[in-house]
Amino acid sequence: MSSEMAALCFHRAVCRWSTASSTHCVRSYANYAHSTLSQMQLPSPPSRPPTFHDVLGRLEFWQRTEHELEPSVIGKILVSIAKARYADSVLTESQQRYILQQTHSASGQWSAQAVSGACYGLQAWAGLPLNSLQEAVSNKLSQLQQPFAGRHIGMSLYGLRHSEDGPVVRAILAQLAKIIAHCSEVLGEQIVGNALYGLQRCAESMESRAVLAAMAPKIVQSSEALKAQAIGNALYGLQRCADSTELRAVLAAMATKIIQCSEPLKAQAIGNALYGLQRCADSTELQMVLAAMAPKILECSEPLEGQHIGNALYGLQQCADSTELRAVLAAMATKIIQCSEPLKAQAIGNALYGLQRCADSMEVRAVLAAMAPKIVQCSEALNAQAIGNALYGLQRCADSTELRAVLAAMAPKIFQCSEPLKGQHIGNALYGLQRCADSMEVRAVLAAMAPKILECSEPLEGQHIGNA
Repeated sequence: MSSEMAALCFHRAVCRWSTASSTHCVRSYANYAHSTLSQMQLPSPPSRPPTFHDVLGRLEFWQRTEHELEPSVIGKILVSIAKARYADSVLTESQQRYILQQTHSASGQWSAQAVSGACYGLQAWAGLPLNSLQEAVSNKLSQLQQPFAGRHIGMSLYGLRHSEDGPVVRAILAQLAKIIAHCSEVLGEQIVGNALYGLQRCAESMESRAVLAAMAPKIVQSSEALKAQAIGNALYGLQRCADSTELRAVLAAMATKIIQCSEPLKAQAIGNALYGLQRCADSTELQMVLAAMAPKILECSEPLEGQHIGNALYGLQQCADSTELRAVLAAMATKIIQCSEPLKAQAIGNALYGLQRCADSMEVRAVLAAMAPKIVQCSEALNAQAIGNALYGLQRCADSTELRAVLAAMAPKIFQCSEPLKGQHIGNALYGLQRCADSMEVRAVLAAMAPKILECSEPLEGQHIGNA
């Protein structure tokens, strides 16, 4: 064999060996990689949170198979229903019965998360189903062995916002008051706002006062500055709380938080905050809140709408004359002038009704001057209650150009009212004129009232006659 042929054969042999070796290496590496990957715990892709439709689908399956639900699952279901607004609108009657039965009978330990979820869920229910769920929640709270964290307190009280006063609701409040008092966690600003907001329909009682007593130091201890919405929500929730040591402690704590708030309050927050003061008797603590609110009203860059104005002034109905009240009235007068939308009948009645304890002053007159054209511009007919409320609120206003302008605006509204005035409306309306000097405007109101008195079909009681 020639040297050239030998070299060619050697080259081919090397090439065949190289190809086979490469293929073997690739296969070996692939086998190694597969073996290694199979042993590794690769992270799974993030799962999306279940939607209400997912929860509803599972609920249908569980109900069909008569599945016994765990307390943690029940809590999550009730939270999901609450976020979907109302149980009646998203659940069938049989599904409602199934959830209620499971909530009452579920065995196993109820955690703080599960119990607070059930409390939070109360807001979505009404009628007899709500009563049943309240009883179950009260029972679970009494058996709870795990302490609440701050978020559990906020969720639980917020869930009561649609619950009317009653023995079971009071029992829930009493249990929550003890839980709040023993909570060692500092409450965040949103939790403070949500917790007090949930009291909005709770009547004055020992139990509601106990909650206020437990919350007051928690507000003081909160290291976070309350945001605008939390301030509005917190004060709005006090609307049914009568004067008490516990309420005053909350007001004092809130006044400091309002001053510390660096965020401008929006129109809704202003309306809500002042509306919540409607049953607060005049006190140093109330004046502290008013002093803190006055600059916040002036700083508000967005215009107050009619409802905000009506709610804000309505909340001042128990406030006696003071420097702090006058500052709020001066700020509100400016905002009323800036309001470009027509006020509705209810907003007019509520706004003037809130002035009932305000002594005659420049600031009250500024509010009257701002309100007079709003009454004229109102395209709605004032109903009987709005007329009674509006005139009743003028009882401490002395004769002035501004008062006469309001009376002149009210006279045609009384004529236009097609609804018969009841005894209460007549008594309140005429009672409000007690400090009005004789004038054309007063006579116009009296002329408008005379036929309304004759049209009244119900007998006037002694108090109505005395007031009139």
